[in-house]
Amino acid sequence: MAGFFNSRTSASWAPHNAEDRYNGYIKKYKQTRIASDQTGFGCTEKDLSKEPPIDTIDKKLEDMCPNFARLEILYGERQNITPTDVGEVFCSLLKL
Repeated sequence: MAGFFNSRTSASWAPHNAEDRYNGYIKKYKQTRIASDQTGFGCTEKDLSKEPPIDTIDKKLEDMCPNFARLEILYGERQNITPTDVGEVFCSLLKL
């Protein structure tokens, strides 16, 4: 990733820069995903008072995690993000 970035820009990233940036995006995505699954997640008065106002869930998710929609498409169904229920795995092993 660092090589691709360096070939396209005048910056000079080392591999650890690219890894740190990637890990930061994934961490923020996972935190946002967990928060969005909690009861009571939604737009608050504080969100509505921001400029521009955050008046939809999609806007709130993007505010909490830039590029959330893109990351959701890439990682949303992966087992490390959305694990299968333990009971579902156990039943499939028993062929119930």
